[in-house]
Amino acid sequence: MAEQAENAKLPINVQKVRKHLKDTFKLSPDRIEFVLLGAQQSMTEQFASAFDALSKSDWGALSLAAHSIKGALLNLGDTHWAEYAKEIELAAKAEDEKDYFAALHGLKEGLAPLFDEK
Repeated sequence: MAEQAENAKLPINVQKVRKHLKDTFKLSPDRIEFVLLGAQQSMTEQFASAFDALSKSDWGALSLAAHSIKGALLNLGDTHWAEYAKEIELAAKAEDEKDYFAALHGLKEGLAPLFDEK
């Protein structure tokens, strides 16, 4: 998983996300901003749940939180970071001994531009 963090250097491209939402769902600029805000809020909650689950070694809850983040990213059209979240999800589901703390921080860092949006 640490190898994946090294390979996942490129942060999410918010302009590509906006274009995906516009082209795929035919959303107006106001609706795009609404969707982005909802994704920010949802993923903020899921990251909190993931770190809480990690602190309790609750692999099922960690897997579920990563699954939810993956789904949000797929809705935003970002398959690269969704795949990264999926790797965390599947590893936690299998109760693999991985550095989840580093993986979650890598994911959060990669999504930082999305959270910098207002």
